[in-house]
Amino acid sequence: MARPKVPLISPGLVVEAATAILEVEGLHALSLRHLGTRLRVNSASLYHHFASKEDILLAVARAALREITLPPLDADWEGWICENAVAYRRLLVRKPFLLSLI
Repeated sequence: MARPKVPLISPGLVVEAATAILEVEGLHALSLRHLGTRLRVNSASLYHHFASKEDILLAVARAALREITLPPLDADWEGWICENAVAYRRLLVRKPFLLSLI
């Protein structure tokens, strides 16, 4: 079968699908085969965007961390660190599956 001219998946779709699997089924359930099945592609197609499963997990963690809104950095560095810690904790409460990644 010839390679399609338009990619069937994107890195963003892979991260979204991996996140959905992790949220519902947990880290133990995430495999490249399971991810490929969910995306309706051959699991080898994932290597076009990611070098390994670990790279996909890193991309999931980075996408989740981007959800945190960082406070502006000012002279109160202690307050800045505390605000970041609280924001990070809120993220982990919302997405407990991240604990196994981070």
